[in-house]
Amino acid sequence: MKRLKLNEIEKNLWQGPLKTIPVEVTSETRTIVAPYFLSSPDDEERAKNRADRQAALKRAVLLDELARMEAGLNRARGHAYLLGCAEEFESMLQMVSRVRSRLGR
Repeated sequence: MKRLKLNEIEKNLWQGPLKTIPVEVTSETRTIVAPYFLSSPDDEERAKNRADRQAALKRAVLLDELARMEAGLNRARGHAYLLGCAEEFESMLQMVSRVRSRLGR
């Protein structure tokens, strides 16, 4: 088996005719027009409903986040038990559970 030096390898890689590859680039700009409806700021009933919906959405997002925290703490508690510090995780888990149950009303 013949061993090639780096310079010989480079020469062997580039032997032969160079190939050309045609590339076509197209650039365009599109404008899309769509209606956007705003509610009247004078309509207090709609403003209150919108605020209630936003508050409900924020509460739901927070409850989901707390559920993920609770699940993560449960998983970490198993590891902490092996290291002898499960009590700290137990207190964190209880605190998250209390907040979650209070907000879940």
